[in-house]
Amino acid sequence: MKKIGEKSLRFLLSFVLILNIFMGLNQGEANGVSFDGGNGTPEDPYIISTAEQLDAVRDNPSASYKLVRDIDLKDYLNQKNDPKGWEPIGRASYAGYEGTFDGGGHKISGLWMDRTSERYTGFFGYIGTSDNSTTAIVKNLNIEIDNAKTLSGGQHTGGIAGENHGNIIGCSVSGGSVSGSFKVGKLVGNNYRTIKNCCTTGEKVYNNNKSNTACIGGFAGRSSLSNSTIEDCFSKCDVQLQTDAYSYIGGFVGVNNTESKINRCYAKGNINCKCNGIPAWVGGFSGVINLNASISDCYFIGDIMGDNYAGGGFAGAISESNLHNIYVYCEKVQSSADDFTGLFFQQVESAVRATGCYYVSDKGIKKVYSYKPNDSTVEAYGKTTEEMHKKA
Repeated sequence: MKKIGEKSLRFLLSFVLILNIFMGLNQGEANGVSFDGGNGTPEDPYIISTAEQLDAVRDNPSASYKLVRDIDLKDYLNQKNDPKGWEPIGRASYAGYEGTFDGGGHKISGLWMDRTSERYTGFFGYIGTSDNSTTAIVKNLNIEIDNAKTLSGGQHTGGIAGENHGNIIGCSVSGGSVSGSFKVGKLVGNNYRTIKNCCTTGEKVYNNNKSNTACIGGFAGRSSLSNSTIEDCFSKCDVQLQTDAYSYIGGFVGVNNTESKINRCYAKGNINCKCNGIPAWVGGFSGVINLNASISDCYFIGDIMGDNYAGGGFAGAISESNLHNIYVYCEKVQSSADDFTGLFFQQVESAVRATGCYYVSDKGIKKVYSYKPNDSTVEAYGKTTEEMHKKA
């Protein structure tokens, strides 16, 4: 009986040792931080369940990760005692985040930063690489900015990323305000690639440096170039601009240009522009649409208030671009300049084709545009509130 007991004990100890070895193999590690599994590949990503693990992503920005629970950064950032708050992951075009980050539908809350003198600011600073050579993906991630603070950056600032050269899918930004000095949006500051099924809600988006040219949107500051597509997204944020410099502001995007495409999106919120007599392009949906850009099946609901240049219910300046199936409901499109009060488009320039455009005529919009050249086509129709409720 004694020998049988000793054999059983040795077998049990061996089994426990082997089990621990296999468990250790499943315990991913990068730069001294242990993850809850995975090896960092897209097929077997590092598993994140703590704020410390989340903070370690910056140490290996080419690996892949997955969240398995909600994470509140408030206590973690307080313990780090950094007056600048969260440090963005991937800070430059040559060192952006290049892996796959799957939020798993979970939420990262308590995010804030005070980095007004820094470039590329957001949860991620820079996604992908400037030559669009990577397939960086950020998906199913929900960011909630600390309502008691703000996410404040410099040039290229957004809740998910300052600049995107990858694919952002199924993400959201809510909570507190986002501010920056140049290209600023609640989701991304500057977009050069693909964004789908994303949304922004909560507090306002605004510029924090009046002397700089600003490009601000409730969703994105700017979307540009032929690879850029934003589809099936929305923004429910107010947007504010106070500037002494030539600027662009829109409820959804500040500027959509150079073959960038926006499809099936909407913005709902109020726009307030104080430009101190400086020309500014202001639109309920987009400040500027130009250089073969396109927008289709989109709408804006909200009010536009401005001094001198108030802008257009849907867009500020449009040139060399295509719009189709556009809708606007504005109670007010007001300016201190009569010529810029109650417009659907602030200004129409050359080579524009806008078809299937509608606005509520018994509210704030009274006129389609202030000027249109002969080589542009604008088919925009005013309808009463009752008519706009009809399916046709």
